[in-house]
Order: sequence, then C-alpha cells, then structure tokens
Amino acid sequence: MQNYLVVLLISIITYSISHGQTNCGIALPQDSTEWGLGLIMSPDGNYIQAENKDGIDLFFNWSQVNIPNDSSIPIKQEDIIYAGFYRPFFKVYEIRGTKFKVLSNTLKGGLWIEFDELIKKGSPFYTYHSFILAPDKLPERYQNVFRALSLGVNLFNSCLNLRKERSVDSEVVICIPNNTTDLEYSEVQIIENRDAWAYVKYQKLVQYEDHGGSGDGCHYKVVKEAYGWIKVIDEKGYPNIWFPLIEE
Repeated sequence: MQNYLVVLLISIITYSISHGQTNCGIALPQDSTEWGLGLIMSPDGNYIQAENKDGIDLFFNWSQVNIPNDSSIPIKQEDIIYAGFYRPFFKVYEIRGTKFKVLSNTLKGGLWIEFDELIKKGSPFYTYHSFILAPDKLPERYQNVFRALSLGVNLFNSCLNLRKERSVDSEVVICIPNNTTDLEYSEVQIIENRDAWAYVKYQKLVQYEDHGGSGDGCHYKVVKEAYGWIKVIDEKGYPNIWFPLIEE
C-alpha cells in the first residue's frame, strides 16, 4: 500500500509540474500525444483485469500494472489524461468487438479490457465527444462538477477558430488562444452542440488584485467576449477543448 501511495504522489507531482497546473481552475493544454478514440474512468481504488498481447491476464489501477513475477510497471503519462480531478482517465486507442485497448505506451501491444469488466468495475467508456458535450451521461456524482468547470483550448501550437457559422469555410470571428498562465486566460462556455461543433460564448479574462478579498489571486474581469461556433472534436477524434485540473 505504501509503495502504491508513493507512485501515485510522484505521478501527481510530475503531472502538475510538466503540465503547468494553475491554482485557479484554468484549463491548460494537457497532452499533444495521440488521444485515441475516447476514455474510461479509473475505478475507485480497484484493479482492472485485462489481457496483454500474449493473452496473459494482468491487473492495473490508476498508477501501475502488476505483472506475474510480483513486480509492477508504472503507467506512463502518455496513456492517461485528467479532467477536473487528480483521478486519471485511461485513453482508449482501439476497440475490437467487446474489447478496449489501453496503455499502449506503457506496455508493448497495450492491454485489452473486456466490456463486462468495465461495467463490473464502474469504468464506462466515453468518446471525447460525449464526455464534453453530454455531461448528463456521466455518473450522477460527476454531472454538476463537469458542468461547472471552465473549458479551455487544448491545442499547443495553434489557436482555435471561433466562426460565424458551423463550417470550416465560415468567417472567423476570432482565433481563441490557449492558456499558459494565471494572469489572463480564455474560456468557452457551450450553449448548443451539433455533431462535432458547438455554439459557445468566448471570454477573455484578466487577473486583478482584490484588496479586500481572499488573497488567492483568482480574481478576474472580462475584457473581451464573443459568440460563435467552434469545432470541438477534430477529424481524428482529438478534443480541441478540454477541462482544467483542479484540487478535490
């Protein structure tokens, strides 16, 4: 148990440092590697049973994979993502029949999980489209949390076009930048969604000092606002917007 907690703590610290986590619930770009088809929730403290490429049963949780010789392999950051809390989600890279492939970067050939195992462990599969645009399909305990989170641009090397109409040929209202610091940030609020597109309110916010407040530095004023359509999911299924990492 002690080793598990150490691995988890290292994972949290590494993630926070490498991804520049902010203190104010601001969404930063998370990960430029392959995101696959969607995600599954990691179970509450339980291990998931899965098969490796040779058909051998292995067990893993949100920090490590246990292998037959009583050792373990830490899960690589490229195979997990965060949305809201420190509890990670596993990227799903492929689906074959009733099996879901995860941890392709951690183990050669990845691991394959049966659908029934996901249901048994309370770890359902979501496409990125359904996870972002349909919070009512999430477990009830998460619904209000995810509705309240501030969404930000999940692109490292480019901004995200806000367009007048739901088409890549439509006029660009503004190109929404990603977030890099607590000093100012951009957020989008989804008003309506159609297929891979969403009609949103965009706001640019700038930090100000609240002399009579809490002193946490998380006080902002809106300096720019616009409405339009953004493409939430690109052609490869990658989410162009995503959630922040916050403390529970």
